[in-house]
Amino acid sequence: DRARLYAQQGQYQQAATVYAALAATLEAMIPARTGPESEIPRMAQQAAERDAALMQALAKRKPTEIGTGLATVRAWLLTHGDKPPASDLQARLVSLIDAATSIQPQPDIDAFADFDDRHQLRVKLWSLYLDAVHPIQFSDPWGYFTWSDYVRTAAGLRAALEGQPPPERESTPFTVEGAGAMPTGDTLIDVAGQPGPKSIGRLERLGLDDPKHRQWLEDTVYVFNSKMKESPGGLLPILDSRITFLDGMGHGSRYYNIKQLRNETLRRLADAGHFRLARQVLSMNYPLHHQDWECPNRNGILTAIDGRLAAIAGDDDAHARLAEARSLSDAFLNQVAEASR
Repeated sequence: DRARLYAQQGQYQQAATVYAALAATLEAMIPARTGPESEIPRMAQQAAERDAALMQALAKRKPTEIGTGLATVRAWLLTHGDKPPASDLQARLVSLIDAATSIQPQPDIDAFADFDDRHQLRVKLWSLYLDAVHPIQFSDPWGYFTWSDYVRTAAGLRAALEGQPPPERESTPFTVEGAGAMPTGDTLIDVAGQPGPKSIGRLERLGLDDPKHRQWLEDTVYVFNSKMKESPGGLLPILDSRITFLDGMGHGSRYYNIKQLRNETLRRLADAGHFRLARQVLSMNYPLHHQDWECPNRNGILTAIDGRLAAIAGDDDAHARLAEARSLSDAFLNQVAEASR
């Protein structure tokens, strides 16, 4: 995200420096031994190197070589400006899109049998995300990253090659599942499009299988969708009252009910373009308490999301918030390293 901000300002060399530094950081994090724990950091490190090279190419106004996947199609488009490809080259680029979107089986973020199966799903989602992620624009979904997001990215690239406008995408309304399902531990996944499967486990109290609570959720979703159309800012006091109601119920897992409802409000506001309102919802997570401390790097995660919202909104504190998120994350990783000695 920090590199994206620089690139959007035309500072491609600075963006390249940030991506290269990220690649170096990730390389140092890859375990020496082979195994499942090395797969994601290795893929991310390679993608950071790829995007550093792309930023260098943009800085020097040089084209990039054609490789495989969606990332190479985007790189060609970014380094060739408005110049349309020759027919044979266009056919080659389109074939890369077709190959990327024809993989089987298509990953389902809710389809896993156990923790091992869930990790393999996470690896597949990361491979798709790193192929689809835009190195300059904030095009990540507000919510989970899914196969549909990958296909939508491919459709946008195909349209660009053909000189057509990108496919239109309508914002998603509030849903009962979005407002009441089990949230993930890492809010980057179910709010800011970081690739990952859905949460594992279920809510023993006030879950979607509770008829009375489900009716409460349906009523809440109806009110929220209506308010979104009339006055999005009016959602905040209603959200606050709903959270007060849930908090008053006293059961320990109410933290997850509250977290999911708050996350859904943030997702829907951001998805509809109300980024500063979404920042206000995010701030409701503070002060951190209870199960917040069971989530690794919770403060860094929330700050990273706030930094992205600030960046998209064009707020002056975007760079500072993203730098703070990185600092918090480095401090957390240092604590992990210290504890493992």
